[in-house]
Amino acid sequence: MSRGFTVVKASGTPTTGTLVITTTPVGAAVSVDGASVGSTTSTTNLEVELAAGTHTVSFGSVSGYSTPSSQAVVVPADDSTRVYGVYVAPTGLDTDLTWMGYNWHIRDYQGSPGPCYYSASNVWIDSKGYLHLKISYDSKTGTWTCAEIMTTVSLSFGTYIWTVQTPVNNLDRNVVLGLFPHQKNRIYQYTNELDIEFCKWSQSKYDGVPRVQYTINTRYPQPDPYEATDYPPRVHASAAEPARAAATTNKIIWAPDYCTFEGKYADTGAVWPRSPSPVPAGTSLTPWRRSSHHN
Repeated sequence: MSRGFTVVKASGTPTTGTLVITTTPVGAAVSVDGASVGSTTSTTNLEVELAAGTHTVSFGSVSGYSTPSSQAVVVPADDSTRVYGVYVAPTGLDTDLTWMGYNWHIRDYQGSPGPCYYSASNVWIDSKGYLHLKISYDSKTGTWTCAEIMTTVSLSFGTYIWTVQTPVNNLDRNVVLGLFPHQKNRIYQYTNELDIEFCKWSQSKYDGVPRVQYTINTRYPQPDPYEATDYPPRVHASAAEPARAAATTNKIIWAPDYCTFEGKYADTGAVWPRSPSPVPAGTSLTPWRRSSHHN
């Protein structure tokens, strides 16, 4: 993503370095060592020349968002370093579950993806603290119900890791396990997303073939400052994972100007392919079916 810069120069420093300050998803006032150095915008960074050494960066409050904590940053001499302030806005969702340090909403209604029926009864946490998501069949109605949980706050740049204890090497052709950050409060609900999807898309040709799909979707119905300018609007990178039943570790590393995917088996560390590009958002875990009715 290409961003402009506002430059602030500090004079009289014999040995200096550059601090690049980015706030997302909104602009904010910024202070360094208690002194104001200016403001960012949603599309403009703040570049500050400082004496080499350790400095404390503080972020101003923005209405409707929680304020990032102050950060101690080491500025190298004759070089630059970057700091991010991530502002988090509540999504308006009720808290149904607390797990791994976050509050989560459990989906309990019909809709996309799928379209499917989602049921809160398909979600629980066991005595070890493990999260369980299941797909169940109601013989009375002939309907399959799926499971989804999502954070009640939006997240942003960082590393997302999902450890899946259940083997995913041979899921039913109608089942999709989705691990993804995505923007929930846009006009189009499922754009601006990063996906790890274990799936066969109901195609019989993939029966017995393990598949994982990595997807980057930055499309919007209107221009957006976080739209990638140097990547296609939608990128797919499908890969066949090693065909072995074992626990897996699945990772997305998301930065302002790139994104990488990584999948590996938890016991051997065997790594699957990666794909690059940028995007932002909350995070979800969803097992769902291509068709929610019994065939």
